[in-house]
Amino acid sequence: ESSHRQILMPCWISQASATQRAGRTGRLRPGNVYRLYTRQAYENYMDKFEQGEMLRIPLDSVILLLKQMLHEQAIPVLLDCLEPPPMTTIENSFASLHHWNLLTEPSDQGEITNLGSFVSALGVDVALGCFIGLGIQFGVAAEAIEMAAVMSFPKAPFQITNPLIHSPDVFNEIISKVYAVKCHFDANLYSEPMALMNALWDFQAASNKSRWCLSHRISYARITQLQSTRTVSYTHLT
Repeated sequence: ESSHRQILMPCWISQASATQRAGRTGRLRPGNVYRLYTRQAYENYMDKFEQGEMLRIPLDSVILLLKQMLHEQAIPVLLDCLEPPPMTTIENSFASLHHWNLLTEPSDQGEITNLGSFVSALGVDVALGCFIGLGIQFGVAAEAIEMAAVMSFPKAPFQITNPLIHSPDVFNEIISKVYAVKCHFDANLYSEPMALMNALWDFQAASNKSRWCLSHRISYARITQLQSTRTVSYTHLT
């Protein structure tokens, strides 16, 4: 809440989730459930139910969409939900939207700007939508869309090491080669998104893509998925 960001943090599941997961074992026939935590942990550390998503995430996109759809104040709608979010979260979201020039004021009295309407229509993350909007204003729309697709990709395509699977020699070899490949594609730009864009362009130009992936320690499945994400984003936004 204080950072106004979505952060993945390790936490206990809820008791309701534990019950739901146990139910999966009974889909085909009766079975037993073995949980790798104590009854004390279940009773003392797990909430009965998980908090609603509206209580756990920033509301920038939600407020922007409400402003675009309703053309009126969004706070009454949010407070009328089954689990209304705290006012601090709402106020932080208004301040963030004003900071990104998506609202004219950092409050519910603010009107949605042209950039705000554009970002809302894109249906992407607010920060990435602003990035694309600025790219269009500066005449580099294609590059901005491509970089936004790269930054939205959840996992880098480079080979992953695991000390539980790889021997120390293999582990060190993979780590060193992946690092060298990253430095090659970074080309002294000191930017991981730019390095991924360079890798993607190089992959597209390769005649034998499978061999290229092997030599560059890159997962063929993930970089193909990244290429597909870039293509879909570019087609949708142009």
